[in-house]
Amino acid sequence: MKNYILFKCKTCGTEFAVPSVYIDESTNYIGCPKDGRHPQCSVIGAYDNLKECMDHDSYKVVRGVIKQR
Repeated sequence: MKNYILFKCKTCGTEFAVPSVYIDESTNYIGCPKDGRHPQCSVIGAYDNLKECMDHDSYKVVRGVIKQR
């Protein structure tokens, strides 16, 4: 079993990772964390650690905040 599941919102395109311990078989609804009104989220992949999830994107620290390029 993988530790992190990567989702993508079909409406706004936001990608987010959720630890698999918080998702069980009874979970019917995964909403977008950016805007909770977007209920259509699809699974992109499952990974063992968070660094693997972030490998496909590049990130930069701007004024102490990590931002995606």
